[in-house]
Amino acid sequence: MVKFDPTKSVLERCLQAGSRTYYFDVKQTKANDYFLSISERKKDVEGKLLKKQKIFIYKEHFEGFTEILNELIRYIIDEKGKEVLR
Repeated sequence: MVKFDPTKSVLERCLQAGSRTYYFDVKQTKANDYFLSISERKKDVEGKLLKKQKIFIYKEHFEGFTEILNELIRYIIDEKGKEVLR
């Protein structure tokens, strides 16, 4: 039997976005179910880690989470377009 390791990811993806890096990890619970972990790490101009934040999204919350996320993404694009304003 494989020993449970809560630090190990089943599937990982990474998005490098300027000074921020977003990590998307599918992890496993003790009950052998999966959940999504999203982390953000931000570095300063010298490359030192400034901030690390993490949220966990469990399967029973996926529908509500994606509905709200998609609604807000559509709102932002409808109101401001896809062009980045700086």
